[in-house]
Amino acid sequence: MNKRANTIYHNQTIKVTFGPLRAQVGSLWGLRPHSPIFSRIVYVRNPWLFIRAMQNIRRIGMTLAISATLFCAAQAAGKGRAQDNVQALEVPRISSPADFAAFGFRNPRALQRAVDACITNANKALSHIRKIPAPERTFANTAGELDRVLMYVNYLKNRLLVYARLHTQQPLRDAARRAACRLDIFIDTCWADAALCAGICTPLITDQKQTREQERLMRTIDRLFSFGGARLSIPDNRRVQQINQLINTRESEFLKNIAQEAHSLNVKNADLAGLPNSVVNGLEKTGEASYRLPIDRSTGTLVLRLSPNVRLRERIWRALTTCAYPRNIHLFADITQLYQQLGHAWNLADGANYYLQIGRGAMLSPDGAQELLDRLCHHVRPQLNRLVTKIIAQNPQGSQSAAQPLSPGDWDYALEMYKNSMHTDGPLQISDYFPLPGTIERLCAFLGPLLDLRMAHKPLAPLWGAPLSCIEIRASEGTLLGYIILDLYARRGKLPNARHANLVPALHNAGAAVSVVVAHFSVPGKRTPTLLSLANVKSLCHELGHALHAIMGRTTYALLSGTKTAHDLTEAVAQLFGLIPINPAFLATVARHYQTEKPLSESATIDIIRLQKLDLIASDLFGGGLLPVRLVNAYVALWAYEKPWTTGAELENYKYATFQQKLRLAELYKVGGYLEASDTHTISYGPLFYTYIHALLIALKIYQNTLSETGTRADPAYHKKLQRFVDLVMCKGGAEDPAILLSDFFGAPLNSLALCTLLDPLFTTILEKS
Repeated sequence: MNKRANTIYHNQTIKVTFGPLRAQVGSLWGLRPHSPIFSRIVYVRNPWLFIRAMQNIRRIGMTLAISATLFCAAQAAGKGRAQDNVQALEVPRISSPADFAAFGFRNPRALQRAVDACITNANKALSHIRKIPAPERTFANTAGELDRVLMYVNYLKNRLLVYARLHTQQPLRDAARRAACRLDIFIDTCWADAALCAGICTPLITDQKQTREQERLMRTIDRLFSFGGARLSIPDNRRVQQINQLINTRESEFLKNIAQEAHSLNVKNADLAGLPNSVVNGLEKTGEASYRLPIDRSTGTLVLRLSPNVRLRERIWRALTTCAYPRNIHLFADITQLYQQLGHAWNLADGANYYLQIGRGAMLSPDGAQELLDRLCHHVRPQLNRLVTKIIAQNPQGSQSAAQPLSPGDWDYALEMYKNSMHTDGPLQISDYFPLPGTIERLCAFLGPLLDLRMAHKPLAPLWGAPLSCIEIRASEGTLLGYIILDLYARRGKLPNARHANLVPALHNAGAAVSVVVAHFSVPGKRTPTLLSLANVKSLCHELGHALHAIMGRTTYALLSGTKTAHDLTEAVAQLFGLIPINPAFLATVARHYQTEKPLSESATIDIIRLQKLDLIASDLFGGGLLPVRLVNAYVALWAYEKPWTTGAELENYKYATFQQKLRLAELYKVGGYLEASDTHTISYGPLFYTYIHALLIALKIYQNTLSETGTRADPAYHKKLQRFVDLVMCKGGAEDPAILLSDFFGAPLNSLALCTLLDPLFTTILEKS
């Protein structure tokens, strides 16, 4: 009989084989089978004695079994324990939706244990990096190892943020929010670690021959260490860590205030007169003739656009502008002042300069952003004034005229009436042509060939107590690239914003990447499915653009993966996908009536394209009733981070002055409301809000270069142009400089004045017919 034993691992069971004999030891108090403790048990002198000993141990109890096993293996495990802790920092490899179970937390205690273990193991791994002798330091065991450790920390943090925003149970949401804040603080502490910085950003590493991606990673790490405080004096370093902790706490409170605010109004049946049945049927009935009307960006915008009830529109507007006010305005002021302190720590002019040079950063400096906005305002001012005057002149309420300001709550309705006047055959119920889930399935069928991908919409079991589905993304030859989890329906406790979150990064030689797309669409009725407005379809395409960028941007290092590039480029990709509904081929493929399955008529398609172009100006660039002029918001964001302010009144006064000075629209448009208090972009974008405008202009230029409005899906050039953009820009992630990527794609550097002229054809189209 062979005295040598082979250890075989299977799930949570260890099988020790001795030739024809086999003894089986069950899972020992949750210890993993691949633990070094067990990997050392490979030799038994007498298997019969071993079996008898196991029988005796079984009588004594499992406690002694564990003690004996640990005692026998302790010295052999030695260094293995530390290595196992480092190996535990591994993002799960996803190969099918069944693997999504790894994302879950059973209860707040399990969530807390996961965070504790993550921080403990990450600290051990970082300590190992610090202790590497100088002659043994390489890019792989320093910068590469730091990227691997932070990949897992960010993966866990993103899981927690998804739970904090989406889980149906309040205790888990609160626990996840606190735990994510802990990990944010841990990450800030890493970038403030002077010893870690000295061990990685050293000539021994930077002078080694590196690939372009490794050089990009080193520059990213060096910048994050610099602005994290690792190169400051000890007192300044401590002060920076304190400020970062305060910022994380304030931002967490900001999101919590929005989530806890009441997001509904009780309305009578008479209040809903004039609204489409699809809207009314999607509301929760609270009585014989009463309903609960959610007050969120999705439903609120829909009612403001379609309801002829002036009083109801005013109630919705007030509810939106008072959500989390004044608490979040005070928090916003605190956050901007804290960023100013960080800017001063590096002798920068203000918080805007600091913000735009850290993390994902931006393609333009604050001065460059200001120049872009000034040029844009100067270029579009005459056409904007003409458009706004026409919209107000057609205001159906009769209480306002072109010489009187339009109330903010009435702006969406007036804009909708102007849109109705643009229809050739009268108003069309466009949402009837975009039901869920059929729209998603047809959208996959449209985007797949366009991007040279195989996309399939599939059902998915609940992960955080909510109904979900997913989109499977495969390359044309069948290789699995990733999954997009869809959480699309409104519910209590869920933040009312469309957004994208990345769970598992896209890396070479790794499993599938996983992203989450969140929306706040109305829940389907008993007889009527969820019907999407054009704005809903565009929002869905926008967030899918983020998700596809995150999945296709495969790199070697997680800090450069997917959307981890300049914010301008990240948003430009998403904005490009948001422009796809303008395309006639999209409407011909995706739009189907939910009852008859009939496509749109040719005249309706032309009208919708014109309406989409109007939305690009009135909603995306110029702003609608819910976001009073995005151009002004971009100015406000830069201003808020450049100078100290304390009250919402100061914010509103600056808005009004900007309307008057930059756009000359203050006499036509009444500024009002504190939407900054209820908009998560207030803190997630910060002074980067200008990048939304910059990205829209870049996306328009990409659209002109890739998608022909007269083309068809059968046109080979129609596919190859967009696929060239995917290959040259999207698939690079953050591994290349974004300005160079766009310059290579366009064949010339970007020019802000030339970008502004891209809006002229849009104005021509929407003003030619009233």
